[in-house]
Amino acid sequence: MRAASLVTDQPRCDSSSGGGGLGGGLGGGLGGGLGGGDELIDRRSDFIEAADGEARGARELGAKLDAVAAAARAEVEAEARAGPARRGSPSPPLLGPGPGGASAAVAPPQAPPLGARPLGAHPGSGGGGGGGDNDMLSRLAWYHGPLSREGAGELLRSRVPRGGARSGVAPPDGRFLLRDSSRAGFLALDLTVAGGKHLPLLVERRAGGRVFLQAPTNASLGLAMGGKEYRSLEQMQLRNSAYLMTPVNR
Repeated sequence: MRAASLVTDQPRCDSSSGGGGLGGGLGGGLGGGLGGGDELIDRRSDFIEAADGEARGARELGAKLDAVAAAARAEVEAEARAGPARRGSPSPPLLGPGPGGASAAVAPPQAPPLGARPLGAHPGSGGGGGGGDNDMLSRLAWYHGPLSREGAGELLRSRVPRGGARSGVAPPDGRFLLRDSSRAGFLALDLTVAGGKHLPLLVERRAGGRVFLQAPTNASLGLAMGGKEYRSLEQMQLRNSAYLMTPVNR
């Protein structure tokens, strides 16, 4: 009897209470893990949304810059198209009296072409209307303007140094002067060579004040001059100073 009571008095193990503890532990752990995963998902969503916002802002800024560049290009192209039209627009015609007193368009005066004016006109004579060609000649004291070949020979013989004209005495070599030529666009250079002989040479006038001195046709004189172009008449005289030594001035 006593043994039975002892067995009866032993504490019982409650299976229901053990099951409850296990379920509670699993539920709490699972719930905590799921809650942490939701937080990570929320953070990822926030990051994606912020990145999308920055991308939209960059796209909007790029669109604005493209619009500004397109407007600038359009303005430059418009200026380029309008520029030649403005520069090439003809001047309005001048109006003058026409037939019967009516107004008619008159063309503006045109500058004469190079060489159209008599190049050999004497300065101050009014023959060439002045200008750069005659101004260049007027600086030369040995330019005599409209002078004949015979008159040039007389000057070369008469204006000898130390004493004036002396009959029967040839002028020294190297005396020279410049005069107009009967050929349009040319001058004549007269000089004394080979014992006082009178030698005329043609000087062709070219653009920009340049001149071309023609070579002597008489090879027997043995003159190594002419056949060359020079920047100016002054340079022509300097480069041929062995033959052009004493100018006969006006």
